[in-house]
Amino acid sequence: MVRTLLASFVVFVSAGALFVEELVIGKSMLPYYGGSAEVWAQCLFFFTAVLFGAYAYVYVFSLCKVATARLVHAVVVVNAVLWSLCVFLGFSISPTFPLLVRLCVLYGPLIFLLGTTSPFIQFWIQEAGSYRGYSLSNIGSLFGLMLFPFVLEPFVPLHLVHIGVGSVLVLYAGVLFFLLRNISHFSEPDTIPRSTFPQWMVVFYTALPAYALVATTTSLT
Repeated sequence: MVRTLLASFVVFVSAGALFVEELVIGKSMLPYYGGSAEVWAQCLFFFTAVLFGAYAYVYVFSLCKVATARLVHAVVVVNAVLWSLCVFLGFSISPTFPLLVRLCVLYGPLIFLLGTTSPFIQFWIQEAGSYRGYSLSNIGSLFGLMLFPFVLEPFVPLHLVHIGVGSVLVLYAGVLFFLLRNISHFSEPDTIPRSTFPQWMVVFYTALPAYALVATTTSLT
């Protein structure tokens, strides 16, 4: 019961922090690179590419031995948290670097770590439940998207938002380490009936929301 609640907590927190940080990062780039559609498109590309890498990482290490996967992920967590705290406390690189380079260096580890959390919990910790984890991830994402424009952006300076996310990140890392210590085996994935739709239709309809997001936000900017 306790592990289920903790697993649900890290899924919700990681999803919320991920979307808050995406908006904060995008806004923090504006003074250096401007607010053109190209800047926003590069930010979207960065977030999408890192999330894809995070999902691929979880899949690859789910095929490894538990001890190996646990050790590697612990190293990823420590490095990402320490690096992110340094960035939140003021470390930066020159804005003369290209936008994608700056995004990868400063925020790549954090986005990667947060992106691994939901699939990690859903696949490796059975008690969380794949569908429950997916639902909590979506709720956390919506919470983060609503929190930033209506609460954080109007009333809280960006540097304080970073400090708040950093504090939550430390708590998140502590809970995640507790869960890692108690993983003795990988859970079996939920049995899902095979879809009767052709594979190309699955890919096509999955890609539509991403295309609509990019097209709409590019048009607005």
